[in-house]
Amino acid sequence: MPDDTSYWNGYYQQDFIKEASPFAVFCQENFLKQPLRIIEFGSGSGRDLRFLHHAGNRITGYDTSTEAVANIKAAYPDLDIVLGDFTQLESCEGLEAVYSRWTLHSIDEGAADRALSWCAKNIDDGGILMIEVRTVNDHLYREGTPAGRNAYITDHYRRFIEPDEIRQKLESLGFNIQLFEEGQGFSIYKDDDPVLLRVMAKKCP
Repeated sequence: MPDDTSYWNGYYQQDFIKEASPFAVFCQENFLKQPLRIIEFGSGSGRDLRFLHHAGNRITGYDTSTEAVANIKAAYPDLDIVLGDFTQLESCEGLEAVYSRWTLHSIDEGAADRALSWCAKNIDDGGILMIEVRTVNDHLYREGTPAGRNAYITDHYRRFIEPDEIRQKLESLGFNIQLFEEGQGFSIYKDDDPVLLRVMAKKCP
């Protein structure tokens, strides 16, 4: 898996967004009608970890950036944040949901497959997997130095997702797709309006 630790440590020394992402708000309003036990893949600044926690969910976040984790612990001592690799987690009982925003496209295909397989094994039946990722239809696709299939390095690594492939992967792992929507307007930041895929997948019995 590509090691972008130094990039993200530098990033989170400067950027510490506090407001929840549009995706977190969307998930809470539409799919988290009652508090759930959630694991977040890649907490970054802690913006969504904090939002989902204060909405009543019992949520634990994982991140490999020491700077990000230190910032979260200092700013939000009530949050459950762990310095660790979400693609290498141990088994977890009583897990009702996994939240993954902009993380599966930050790791290589093997690591992503490992993370999704972990979700299939650990999310309780009826639980939900929430994903938002950049796709191969995004404007940044093919920018930078090639680093594997659909993957490129600019100032950091990105692997752009083939929508049909992730749908097939999730269905093969025993998930039922509840929402599958690709488009723009999901996460506009300054002049950037990426093409993103939103997926809500329910774990089948």
